[in-house]
Amino acid sequence: MPPALARTVTAALPLLVKETGLVGLNSLDLMLDDAGEFHLLEINPRPGASLDVFDGEGPQALFGCHVAACKGRLLSGWRPPKRASAMSVVYADRLLRVPRNISYPPWLADRPAPGARIELGAPVCTVMAAAANAEAARHLVLARGRRVLDALAAGAGGLLAEGAG
Repeated sequence: MPPALARTVTAALPLLVKETGLVGLNSLDLMLDDAGEFHLLEINPRPGASLDVFDGEGPQALFGCHVAACKGRLLSGWRPPKRASAMSVVYADRLLRVPRNISYPPWLADRPAPGARIELGAPVCTVMAAAANAEAARHLVLARGRRVLDALAAGAGGLLAEGAG
C-alpha cells in the first residue's frame, strides 16, 4: 500500500471504530480508484484470513491479543514473527480432479474434498510457507502452489504428503 494511502486509512480507523463499536482485530476491504482515493467495501468484525502471515508466537500472539481485547483487556508486547511468512491462494490452471487417496501436508489449508472436480480458474486451496526472509518465503509458497497443481494434474494425491517441501 502506498505510504500516503496507509496514512489516510489509518487516520480513518478511529472514526470507524467509534461509529461501529468494533473491538479486537478486524479487517477491512477497500478498493482504490484511479484518483488514488479509497472506497470502503466492508468491515469484517474478526481478524482477516491472512492473520497467520503476521502473527507472532506465544501468549502475545495476535489471536491471543484479539481474544483479550474482545474481553476488554488490551495486551501489549506483540512482536512480529522471527521468520517471514507467505500465503497464497492456488487457482486451477486446468480442469482438475482431486484423487480419492489424497493426503495433505500441514502447510496446505482450505483443502478440497477427495474426488472433487475443480474447474479452470477456480480456487483449489491456500498454501502457506515460512522462511528466513520474505523472498525465500515467497519462493517457497509459489513452489508449493506449483507442486499442488502438478500433483493434482497427475492424479497423484500421495505426492502431497511426502516431505515438508
